[in-house]
This record gives sequence, structure tokens and C-alpha cells, in this order.
Amino acid sequence: MVNTKSLFFLLWLIPFFTHAQVTRLSAEVDRNPVMQNEYFALTITANDDTANNALNTSALAKDFIIGRTSVSRSTKIINFDASKETRWQILLAAKQVGTTTIPAFSIDGIQSSPITLEVVADTPNAMHNQDVMLKAKLSKSEPYVDELVTYQVKLYLAKDLQRGVISAPEIKGAQVKQLGEDKDSTEIVNGIRYRVIERVYGITIDTPGKVTLVGAKFNGDIINQNQSTNLFAFNESRPVQASAEDSTLDVLDVPSDFNGQWWVADLAMLSEKWDDQQPFEVGVPITRTFTLVASNAEDYNLPSLNVKAPANVKLYPEKPVRQSILREGRLISQLTQTVAMVPTQPGPLTLPAISIPWWNPQLTRVEYATLPERQIDVAPSAMATSTPSALSSNLGNSSSNAINSTDGDESVSVNSALTQLNNSSLWPWLSLGFAILWLITLWAWWRARKTSFNAAPAHLTHSQMAPTQANEQALKRACEQQAIGTIMTLVPSVCSDKLGVNLSLVELAGYAPAVAATLAQLQRHAYGQEENHDSAALCTQLLKEIKQLAPANLQRSELSALNP
Repeated sequence: MVNTKSLFFLLWLIPFFTHAQVTRLSAEVDRNPVMQNEYFALTITANDDTANNALNTSALAKDFIIGRTSVSRSTKIINFDASKETRWQILLAAKQVGTTTIPAFSIDGIQSSPITLEVVADTPNAMHNQDVMLKAKLSKSEPYVDELVTYQVKLYLAKDLQRGVISAPEIKGAQVKQLGEDKDSTEIVNGIRYRVIERVYGITIDTPGKVTLVGAKFNGDIINQNQSTNLFAFNESRPVQASAEDSTLDVLDVPSDFNGQWWVADLAMLSEKWDDQQPFEVGVPITRTFTLVASNAEDYNLPSLNVKAPANVKLYPEKPVRQSILREGRLISQLTQTVAMVPTQPGPLTLPAISIPWWNPQLTRVEYATLPERQIDVAPSAMATSTPSALSSNLGNSSSNAINSTDGDESVSVNSALTQLNNSSLWPWLSLGFAILWLITLWAWWRARKTSFNAAPAHLTHSQMAPTQANEQALKRACEQQAIGTIMTLVPSVCSDKLGVNLSLVELAGYAPAVAATLAQLQRHAYGQEENHDSAALCTQLLKEIKQLAPANLQRSELSALNP
């Protein structure tokens, strides 16, 4: 019984190991006639499991554009009779209009029959038979150098799409990128409903002259609906390709009368945001945020703002932030730049006007995005009367006035006493009294001076502590984000809270030289031309040095300033 089952199993496996040569080779196309440059499918079938390279298709290159080739295999077993098939499916597009012949193919000496193919011209009236169409449209054919040109691609699908890829157009000496996301809609063309997938590319060309744009391409598979009444039949997919027409562009050079950094836009506008109602003081940063908005321009083409200021103002510009968005088929780009201005002298101050030239291709002329000049009044620093030198002078004057006042009040009694006691033995005691009085005055002056330095940090109330902690937390967040403009604004406030003295940015070096040196180095790294630097390490060092500040440091700094 066991031997019978084994024999039966071996007999069943014989068809799978029996090698049969190709005895039949057939070729067919999915439609005939076809349009010029329209892809159609050529299917070649061999009744055996054959290697992929067994079929030589080089003869097709003479009259056809050869697209994607796919190979599939299948095995059928009916009543213990196994049959195998190898199928090549090749996408072809006819190069010339007229009658052409697909030649016969040969495998193992077996040939297929040639196919006579009718090729008609590619006309709009003949497009109603196409399952896949790819159409493209340029926004303009004569752009300027670096002008944004939009390239709109529409893929028309009359059948369900199984998979597919749209390839971007190709052009030498240009930058091509997709703008926004794909749009999906439907259109009716010649009575046939098509699914339409729309995509927009942005093209900027770097050099003038005539250039050729190779159209976008589509490569994918569509599903052929099976007309069989068999419930178990599957829908088959068919590979398809489509190409948009090539285009020629005549790129115009930069006009000779344009001065400045070249960039092109349909519309440009410059605005600013700042608090022009705030009190302006020496050493207190003034933050101005400029925004340049342009239509139909790439964000990387927007020029950085060259903000100028008088000699008595220090500028600290931050790095510009660029972004863009596609809105109603137009690319809107924006450049935002923040500049911190620190006045160094009091008095009236004129901030110059800003003018940015740009080229309007619609009007073919130069236009300007402008901001008017600003007039402000800079007040002296609030610390002008309490700097170390002024404090030393005031204290010196106060002590001398106190001694002179004491001597003046007692001058009358002293003179009379001298007259009465000129020859008396009380003169030594009177001299001793004057010496003691002078020592008391000197001690009172020293006590008042010490109290003035130590009173502020020694008597901070809870209401004063809250803003101090808030400023420190804000400075810590600014250091984490490496926001230099915000750091410059907060450092004087935090140092003032630490030292108990109201400080400005200019006066910071006199009280906390280490903090001022680190802040200056951070500014040079952020706004200079250096590329390799670690701003995060400098921010950490700055926080550490501020944490080490104490009122005692202030006292030592001012005592050294008083002693010549």
C-alpha cells in the first residue's frame, strides 16, 4: 500500500521536472491603430519557462520608442497536465505616422508572426481614445534670469490607477522643485470622464539664452476591467506611459539699468514691527522686526536686509528667517529679520529710510520696497547719576560739605574760646575735642557710604523677587533657543537684579566684565562671518557667569574705581 502511494506521488511530480522546449511563440498589441508618440502594449508569450534575456527586442528601436519591459511567468495544471508560460510585456510608442511593422521574434528557433501597425497623427480630436494623457503648461516662455516659472502638469486617467509615478521636467542650468501638494479632481473630455491629478513645479533658470525643457513623464499601471461573467476572474493591470511635450524657453538677461541685488517678483512689500512709543535710553536695545513679502518669487532669492544706522548706534542683526506657501496657484515668499539697535549717545536720533530694489516683469521696470526714516529722542541712561565715577564724586563732595558745615557752625564759638583761653591751660583739651569731632564725622561718612552699597541687595522684598526670577527664566529660555536679540535685552535686567543696581548694556562692562566679555563674543559669533562656532556653549557660559554675580562683586568693582 505504501509503495503504491509513493509511486502515485512520483507520477504526479513528473510534469514539474519535465523540461519542454518552446513550441509556440505569439505576439499581440492591445490596440491597433495607435497614435504617434502614444504608448501601447506589445505582449509576447512563450509556452515554456524561459529566461528573461531569451527574447531579443533590439529590432524595435528602429521604428519605436521602447519603454518599460515587464516579465511574468505562470504554471497551469489540468488533470495532471502541467503547462508553463513566460510573458513579456513591452511599452512602445511609434516614431513616425503611417504603416509600420513589428518584426517577428525568435526563441529556440520558434518565431512569432509579424504585426502590421497603423500609426495616426497625434491630434486633439484623436485623444478621446486614450486611457492616459499627460498635459503640461508653462506660465511664460520668456522669463528673466532667476524669475520663477510655474510648470503645471495634469495627468488624465480614464481607468483606475493601480500604481504610478510622475517624473519632474528636466532642464539644464535650472532648479526644479514641486510647489505644494497634488490636487485630485475630475474632468469630462470628449464625453469621457477622467480622473485628473494636478501637480505644479517651480522652475528658476540661472543663465540667459534659449534652453530646452524636457516634459514631465508618467509611468504606471492601470486596471483593465474584466468583462468575463466568471465570478472568480481577476482584473488585470496594464502598464502605461505618457509624456508631456517638450518646450523651449528664451531666458532674458538682467537689465543693464538695474542696480543692487537682482531678484524678480510680481509684487513686493516691506513692513516693520516695533514699539515706537517706548522710552528710548542710552544702552537700552531697540528691537525692530522687518518683514519682506513677495509674490511669485522663491524665498531663497529674497535679499537680506542691509539695515544702516548712525555712528552712535550699534547694530546687532539676527539671521533672517525664510518661508514660502502656495496660495491660489501663486507662490508667496516671506523673509523676516530682527535687528537690535543700541544707542550709545543721548539726543535726537534719525534712523535712515530703507529701500530695496526689485524687478517687476509685468511692467518691465525697477520698483522699490521702502520704509520711511524714523525720528526718535534718546534720553540719558537712568544710571548716569549713579555710575562709579559719579558716585565717588558725590560721596567726596558730601563728606567735604559735612566737614565744612561742622567747622562753619562752630567757628564763632571757637574764635571766642580762643580769645578767652588763649593763655589758658584748657587749650590742649579743646584741641582733643576737635580731633574727636573730626573722627566722628569721618566715621559717619564711611557708615553712610557702606549702607548705600549694601542696602539695595539686603532689603529686597518679595514683590521685587518675582520679576527677578521671571527674568532669569526668560533668559534661560532665550539661551536655549540662542535668540541673541532677546538675550541682549534680558542680560542687563538680570544683572541689575543680581547686583542691586540699575544697569544698561553700555554700563555692564564696569560692573560685570566677565559677563560683558562673553556677551560680546556671543554677538561676534552670531552676527560675524565665522562659520564654525558653538553658540550653545557660549550661552551656557553666560548663564554660569551671571549666576556667580553677587553684590560683593559690585562693591569690589566700585572701590577699585575710587582708588586711583
